[in-house]
Amino acid sequence: MIKRIFTFILLSLSISSSAFYSTNRILYLNLTSSEETISIEAKLDGKTKKFRLDEDSNITKRNFKSILEKLNEWELSKKYFENNLAHYEKTIFNPISTMLDESNQVHFILDEGSFAFALDLIPYKGKPLFLQRPTSFSSKPIRVVKNYKFNPDGLGLTIKDKTTDPESASLILSKIMPNTVNYNMESISKDQLAQLSNLDMALISLHGIASDGVAFMQLNDEEVYSYDLAQLNSRLLYLDSCQIGSSFNFAEQVSKSANQFIIAPLFDNEAGDSSTLTIQSFFTQLNNGSTPANAMYHTRKSLFEGYNNTYGFKTAIWKAYPFRVIQSN
Repeated sequence: MIKRIFTFILLSLSISSSAFYSTNRILYLNLTSSEETISIEAKLDGKTKKFRLDEDSNITKRNFKSILEKLNEWELSKKYFENNLAHYEKTIFNPISTMLDESNQVHFILDEGSFAFALDLIPYKGKPLFLQRPTSFSSKPIRVVKNYKFNPDGLGLTIKDKTTDPESASLILSKIMPNTVNYNMESISKDQLAQLSNLDMALISLHGIASDGVAFMQLNDEEVYSYDLAQLNSRLLYLDSCQIGSSFNFAEQVSKSANQFIIAPLFDNEAGDSSTLTIQSFFTQLNNGSTPANAMYHTRKSLFEGYNNTYGFKTAIWKAYPFRVIQSN
């Protein structure tokens, strides 16, 4: 089954996306949450629109927390999706529908109160946004990187726990970036990790936990936090670790380093299978010249289509959707 779906992905990647990026129309959506309201500012090529959601911010936060819990439990059914996310198509996307239609990418700038919102899962014209546009996120206002270039001659690092990367998908990095050092988790300590720096790419597959504003990964019997990874000064961090992509504080700390991108799951992702396919597809596309946002867009779209055809909507969302692209600088 894995080989069949990966073949489907590779066929999808062979389709040129140059027409999609004929212009650089990036829609910026800046969400600011207070105790009462959530305000949105949309910007696209000189156009600006400001508005507020039509519900108390505590209701919005509870709703998206419930959505995240459903994702973590792998129980977000199509009925739940339609009943609980369609409302936000009307209140968030419909007011800026013209801007959305003109955009080639959507970049969400999120504060601490909204960072874990599954905003690109919201439907637009009946279909989840992440299947229609490349999406990216940041914890502060930035200019989206459009000219990212993968450096095959750069320095790479992989660390894998055999229980989170049972199929050794992380080893793809050493195939496309020969100057990569590979570690099994048992072969490296936190002190040794602290000696590494100035990397082009780090692909780390460890168990992750994010709760109450704290996020970390488990390295043997030690905990690896954002500041431990910030010192790597890796241009791109791919973190195959549950929930790390939901942490505002984690993204904020890493953004103080030379890191440009964090790729990490919003919720509990699968060990092997779909995570393996995500790694293989994402890095194949980077090697072929895609930006991280475009690489993840095609990866998630192809995974969703393959799994949806085989298992249905709920499984396809759980397997295809977890990983988000967070731009740090």
